[in-house]
Amino acid sequence: MKKILKLCLLTLMITLSMSSVSFAGFQYLWRISSGTYVSTYHADDYFALYYYGTASVRGTDRGYDSKTGYKSYYTWTQITYLVPGYKPYRARAYSRGKNDSVARVKKIKVKDTLLPGKKTRALYDYGTAWVDTKPGPIPSRKVKNNLSK
Repeated sequence: MKKILKLCLLTLMITLSMSSVSFAGFQYLWRISSGTYVSTYHADDYFALYYYGTASVRGTDRGYDSKTGYKSYYTWTQITYLVPGYKPYRARAYSRGKNDSVARVKKIKVKDTLLPGKKTRALYDYGTAWVDTKPGPIPSRKVKNNLSK
C-alpha cells in the first residue's frame, strides 16, 4: 500500500512540475532581415495570459516585384492579434523613407482570453513603395552583336 501511495505521489509531483515549466513560444511570422520582421511570443505554460508582438521595419531593406521589375522598400509592418470576443489589437511600425537605415520598432502586449474554444491568432501585414529607379531591360544577343561591330 505504501508503494502505491509513493508512486501516486511521485506521479502527481512530476505532473505538476511539468505543467509549470515554461517553453519558449517565440516565432517569426514574417522576416526579411534583422531589421524588417514581425514576431510573436507566447509562453506555452498553463498560466501564460499574454501575447507579446513586435513589428519592425527598416527602409533600406529591399524587395523585388517580379511583375513590374521594380525594386521596392518596406514602408511599414504590422502585427494584429485576433482575440475571440474582442476587437483586433494592432501595432504598426513606419519607416522614414527608402534611406532610413534605423530599424523602427513597435511592440504590443495583448491579454489572452480564458474562454474555451477558439484560440488567439496572430497575423502580419506590410506595405511597400517603389524605389526611384527601374532596372532596364536585358539587352538581347542581337543588340549586343550590333554594338560590338
